[in-house]
Amino acid sequence: MTTYRIFISSPADLAPERVLAEAVIRRVDTSLHGIRFEVFGSENIAYHAHTGPQEQIPLSSDFHLVVCLLWKRIGTELLPERFDATEADGRKRKRTGTEFEFETACEAARQNSRGGKPLPGVFLYRKSEDVSFSERHFEEERAQRQAVLAFFERWVRDIDGHYLGYAKAFATPAEFAREFSGRGKSFGI
Repeated sequence: MTTYRIFISSPADLAPERVLAEAVIRRVDTSLHGIRFEVFGSENIAYHAHTGPQEQIPLSSDFHLVVCLLWKRIGTELLPERFDATEADGRKRKRTGTEFEFETACEAARQNSRGGKPLPGVFLYRKSEDVSFSERHFEEERAQRQAVLAFFERWVRDIDGHYLGYAKAFATPAEFAREFSGRGKSFGI
């Protein structure tokens, strides 16, 4: 039996899509003979009190496939001394857990391949549904949304419209489930 490890990464605002992704993977898993999918999501871990959550999450680069979902939140900022990114110009950039997981997987994919395919395979999904903000948390939610837009500008399409990478857009959880199911049985593996 061959086991493929799949890492699902997203902030909490996409919990329904995370559940759907895992359900699609489980459905495909039962239809394949000799192949098993092991799905990891941060919600499936029992966190210990002695250290921060990100230190207890396995590295996304150790998986065969990483599925990253973003919409209106970029996530919780990580400890700068452990997780900041260094830009090409030497500047430090703070990162959230989702950014760290995505960037770690992308860096590994650039360096590794199996059969001509990057390893891990990295899928990025962007929810396109309109965003609204609560009055009570307006500033925080607006800052989170601005960080998501900056992420896509850094990783997918720059300010001039040039493609740097690719993200598949979806509007609703049902549309995401159809699109994700349409990836077929291979999931890029």
